[in-house]
Amino acid sequence: MAWRAYLAGEAFDLETFESLFGRGRDSCVGKDEGGHFLAEPAIRDAPTAGDAFNAALSLLPLLNGAARVLEGAHRSVTLSGAIADQSGNRHVFLSAELSARGRLSLYASVAGGAGEDLNPSGIELLHRVLSVPKLAQAVRELGGQAAGWPELYKAYELLSDAAGGEPTLIKKFSLSRSAVSAFRASANRADVSGSDARHAVNKGAPPAHTLTIAEGRAFIFRLIATWPA
Repeated sequence: MAWRAYLAGEAFDLETFESLFGRGRDSCVGKDEGGHFLAEPAIRDAPTAGDAFNAALSLLPLLNGAARVLEGAHRSVTLSGAIADQSGNRHVFLSAELSARGRLSLYASVAGGAGEDLNPSGIELLHRVLSVPKLAQAVRELGGQAAGWPELYKAYELLSDAAGGEPTLIKKFSLSRSAVSAFRASANRADVSGSDARHAVNKGAPPAHTLTIAEGRAFIFRLIATWPA
């Protein structure tokens, strides 16, 4: 049926989607007079509008998570609710809106050294992510409206599991023990991250090194962006 699932969000995020996922042979985002849309094969070839909508709902967290990894200021876009066929007939399911803000490129180093630009291809990252189920699950954790400490920590656990355990992850990415300790403490401890922390009760002495939420995101985003093919 060549279904198209239209997107809603700020121009910033929609343009990010188009630039990351709308180019090349495997593009899954397009734009026409109706706006930006998803047109991945599972959506395009779905038997009904409802099936196309469900396929788009399944794909969107992965795309939002990948976009957030590659563009630090990205906020999740949603489905507008409009599903159109090749004749332009539309079926409407729901709608949503997001707030605006400025652009911020992502520069980070997982080991706390000099930053470097993270700019792999969006389609390339998707292929890499989809080849490792736990990596894909970690990216989906980051695809909601928030990427706070709970989501970041879940992603870290999934990445550790995908690598074969935390010691292997640390070795694979040459992570310093202090960087890992700072991430764990900042995610878990209320005396570091307040009510945003995963736990309300602190155990043991305060950590020597901590991360801001922006640094915590950069830590996880960098692991995903540089995951070996």
